Amino acid sequence: MHIRNDNIDSAIQILKHACNKPAKKSAESGSLMYNINAWSLYIDLLESQGEFELTKSAYERVMTLKIATPGTVLNFADFLQRNRFYEESFRVYERAVLLFEWPRVYEIWLIYISKMVEKYAGSKLERIRHLFEQALKGCPVDQSKLFMYMYADFEENFGLLSHAMEIYERAVNLMKQGPE
Repeated sequence: MHIRNDNIDSAIQILKHACNKPAKKSAESGSLMYNINAWSLYIDLLESQGEFELTKSAYERVMTLKIATPGTVLNFADFLQRNRFYEESFRVYERAVLLFEWPRVYEIWLIYISKMVEKYAGSKLERIRHLFEQALKGCPVDQSKLFMYMYADFEENFGLLSHAMEIYERAVNLMKQGPE
């Protein structure tokens, strides 16, 4: 109702109270503390009002409560990057890859590595190599193909051609093994 009447500040206050109110055992407590949809609306309203610190704090709270979805994590990292907080966004990705398992972590790894390559390809080769190796370590064989191609392409463009050839060889051997 408050949103429809363009009373965003009031809607933010109501959601802030409801989302941060400790949950009681009774279903009538009015708490939305563990409701990701309520948190998402709250975050969207904060972000639309240009409230950087409050938006960041709300995203952090969602991560702490362990109710974040892969989409929430990607939105949080994107929010930080749009505001030029690149290293903080990479820390969000780091937390996320520990929080989720395959296949839910696939898109997070994909975007995380892409953003790292885009930002630091010419300067942080070992860090990026480490990320590729981390992603491939837990990646099911049937989902590793794109990561292998990205890794080899990264090596061809920014690293060593010999590394690229080794990665292509690894990929071929992995594909011969088939799915796990």
